[in-house]
Amino acid sequence: MAWKSMRAAAAVAVLGIVLAPAGGLASGQPPLVIGVGSAAMLANDGLTAHVPVTVTCNVETVRSSSVAVELRQARDGWIATGFGSVAGGLVCSGEPELVVVTVEAYGPGPTFGEGRGYATAYVDVEGENAGAPVVQADRLADQIVEVAPVVAL
Repeated sequence: MAWKSMRAAAAVAVLGIVLAPAGGLASGQPPLVIGVGSAAMLANDGLTAHVPVTVTCNVETVRSSSVAVELRQARDGWIATGFGSVAGGLVCSGEPELVVVTVEAYGPGPTFGEGRGYATAYVDVEGENAGAPVVQADRLADQIVEVAPVVAL
């Protein structure tokens, strides 16, 4: 491919990326907003961590929803990694909703421990607004989460 053709293709690709989000906003569909809590609670000797996620969405009729979290943490020269998800339960009323996702550490690697970790949250909502199909999906990557043991009061 000639350099001029490659530059033209790159310009079209960049233009498409820039215009794609604007088209979604122009449709009047409210955005999906995801937040990951700044702290997660350890359980089961570090085999699991409970990660709070807030989701704000606006869907009149929710058919299905899921919230998933991948958690990574440096531990003694290794990386503890885990995944967890919650299916259903989102109302999508336009108000923030709290979902606590239980993340299980993958074995045979290290378990989670006290200290800083990095969480990526994935949210998927499918339903209808005024009879029209709605699909909202997004991810919020590499959020800093302080992992701490549960403190009994």
